[in-house]
Amino acid sequence: MFSDAAGGDVMKKKLIQAVAMIAIIVLLLTLDCVVHVARNRKASFRNSKILCEQIESVITSHKRKEKGLINSLKNEYIARAQAVSYIIDKYPIVENDTAELLTIANHISVDEINLFDIEGKIYSGTQPEYFGVTLDAGEQIQFFKPILTDKTLSLCQDVTPNTASGKLMMYAMCWNDAGSRIVQVGIELTRLLKELRADSIADILKEIIVIDGIEILIAEKDGGKIVGATNGIENVALLSDLRLSADGFADSESQYMRINRFGKSWYCVLDSFDSYIVMALQDRRNANKGLSLTLFITLLYLVFAAVVISFTAYIFAMKTKTAEEAAFTDPMTNLKSRLAYEEAIKAYKDSPLPSALFYIVMDLNGLKHTNDTLGHATGDELIKGAARCIRKALGQNTDIYRVGGDEFAAIVTSEENEIREDIAALKVRTEEWSSTHSLLLSISCGYAEASEADTIGTLCERADQKMYEEKARFYKESAFDRRRRRN
Repeated sequence: MFSDAAGGDVMKKKLIQAVAMIAIIVLLLTLDCVVHVARNRKASFRNSKILCEQIESVITSHKRKEKGLINSLKNEYIARAQAVSYIIDKYPIVENDTAELLTIANHISVDEINLFDIEGKIYSGTQPEYFGVTLDAGEQIQFFKPILTDKTLSLCQDVTPNTASGKLMMYAMCWNDAGSRIVQVGIELTRLLKELRADSIADILKEIIVIDGIEILIAEKDGGKIVGATNGIENVALLSDLRLSADGFADSESQYMRINRFGKSWYCVLDSFDSYIVMALQDRRNANKGLSLTLFITLLYLVFAAVVISFTAYIFAMKTKTAEEAAFTDPMTNLKSRLAYEEAIKAYKDSPLPSALFYIVMDLNGLKHTNDTLGHATGDELIKGAARCIRKALGQNTDIYRVGGDEFAAIVTSEENEIREDIAALKVRTEEWSSTHSLLLSISCGYAEASEADTIGTLCERADQKMYEEKARFYKESAFDRRRRRN
C-alpha cells in the first residue's frame, strides 16, 4: 500500500526550511551591518581628513599672515570660501536657505556668502538683494570673470567698494569640487582689521566649523603640548593625556585609528604638518547613528522578500501538486490513474517483493456488450459503479488503480483470508448495485501473493491468469442470462 510522506517528515522539512531562512536573514543582516560600519568608518576618516586639511590650510594661512598680512588673509578667505563650499556640498539642504547661510557666515566670521551659477550669476546667498547680479555687472565684480573659464582658479580681491552698494569689502571666490557652483565670501573692512590681530591657534580653531560629532585637537610636535581644542576635549593639556605620542610623525603623514577616550569610542585621524599635529575625532555612535534604522529597513525588506519567495514557492508547489494529482487521478472514477499504476509497479522492479504483498486485478464482464446495445453513457455508468463497489469492498486506504477502460488493479499488504473476504464483499456490492440500477454489474477478480512470483511482472501475470480463468467461467456459466439481457 502506498501513501504520502509521513506528517512528521513534512514538519521536519518545514522546520529545516524555516531555520535555513532565518539563518540566511541573520547572515545577510550581519553582512549588511559589516558593510555599513566599514563604509561609515571610511566616510568618517575621509571627512576628518578633509577637515584636518582645511584646518591646516587655515593655520598655514594665519602663519603667513605674520609675514604677509593682507596677502595671507587673502589665502585664508579663499580657505573660508572653500570651507563654505565643503559645507554646502556636505549639506546641500542649506544651499537655498538664507537663514542657514547667515548662520554659516557667522560661524566662519564672514559678512557675506554669495552663490553663483556656472554662468556667473548670483542665485542664492545671505544678501537676497544681490540675487541676479552677474560678473558683468560692474568694474569691481569683473575682477572675478577669469574664474568662469578656469575652474582651477581661486581668487581673492583687495579691499574695494563693491558693485552693488559701494561698501568697502574684500571678496574671495572659488569653485566647489564638482564644478557646479561658485562660492564667494565677503568680509567688511572693520572685520578685516580686527582679524589681522587674531592669529593664535586657539582663536583660529574657534573659526572652524566642526561637523556634529567631530572634535578637533591641535598639538605641537615638539613636546606634544595641546595649543587648541574644541569644547568636547578642551581640558586636555598634552597628547600623552590621550596616551598618544608626538614622536615619529613626518610632514604629510596621516594616521587612521580607533581609540577609546573620554568614555567613548572614536574614529581618529592624525595629520602632521609644519610644527603641528592636527587630530580629528568622530564619535563612532555618531558616525553610525543611522545604522539601526538601516538594519531595521533591511530586515523588513528581507522578511518581505522571504514571505514573497515562500508564498511564490507555496503557490508553485500547490500548482505542481494539483497537476500531479490530476495526472495521477483517473477523472471518471477518482481512483488512481494508469500513470500512478506504472509508478507503483516501477517501485518494485529493482527490489525484492515484500512478504504478504498481494496483487489484485479486476475486470468488468460484458462492458463491450453494454456499450454496443445500451450506449457508451450506460457503459460509463457501469465503470463508475464498479469503481465505487471496489472502493467500498477494499477500503478507503487501499491504493486502487484504473489501468484500462474496464480493468482495475490494487496492490495490498494483507493476509490471504482478508483478501478473500474483500473479494466476497465486492461480489455482494456489485449485486446490490445491479439490483438498485436494474443493470448487470459483474466483475471478475484474480489475485496473486508475492510468494508465488520472483518479480512484480510475474506477480501481475499470475493474477491476470486467475482473473481470466474466472472471466471464462463467468461467460460459460451465464451465457443464457447474458443473451436474455441483450434482448
